Amino acid sequence: MNVWIPLIACGVSSPSLQLVNQRIDYVLQPSPHGRSIYGEIGAEIAEADVLQEYGAALVAPNMRAGDAIVFSGKTIHRSHIVDGMTEHRDSLDLRFVRA
Repeated sequence: MNVWIPLIACGVSSPSLQLVNQRIDYVLQPSPHGRSIYGEIGAEIAEADVLQEYGAALVAPNMRAGDAIVFSGKTIHRSHIVDGMTEHRDSLDLRFVRA
């Protein structure tokens, strides 16, 4: 389980979080394009693969300081940065693992 909390308003002038708003119950496998989706630390998925497979399910909410998003450890997510964002972002990232 992941919890993401911005410490400042984000999504307009500072980056938000972009997530695939779709349940994924399987472990991702290597990309059909020959690129590995696994980085040396954690997992990394090629942007083109995410856009092709889940483009319609991507969301990047505008959030206020102290709002929170709680999502599964299987949820594909990244920082959402677009042209025109001029402010930094401070946030808390919490991960909980069942032992």
